[in-house]
Amino acid sequence: MSRLPTGQPETGQIGIFWWWKGKLLAATNPVEDGELAGGKVDSKLAHVKTWPVLQKRHRGLRLLDYEEVPRGEWR
Repeated sequence: MSRLPTGQPETGQIGIFWWWKGKLLAATNPVEDGELAGGKVDSKLAHVKTWPVLQKRHRGLRLLDYEEVPRGEWR
């Protein structure tokens, strides 16, 4: 999985995120690693595949489905 942001990224980033307990939980990739879809660069990451990794890192997420936490795409 991609890194979680620790501050301002050095290069443009795209990815996916959740907003949980006032915190941004995100997985990102450099824009250059994205794929062109519908005239836009999109992340290759998927919420459903990334969620189990976040559940391991954040114990409070373990009983929640990825759709129960507000989520979105970050471009």
